[in-house]
Amino acid sequence: MDSKGSCIAQDLADRLGVTVTAPNGTIYVNPDGTFYVGRHGNGSMVAFVPSGERR
Repeated sequence: MDSKGSCIAQDLADRLGVTVTAPNGTIYVNPDGTFYVGRHGNGSMVAFVPSGERR
């Protein structure tokens, strides 16, 4: 989220008209392909749904 409260994931969902899933922190990827969000795994993936305004 930027200083204006804009979030690139929400903007993408609005522009494409689809739900976008994005992390709420840094993603760490393990060698086996699994991942976790946040340095201690305390983050999560968040769904951003289109707001109804297609740009």
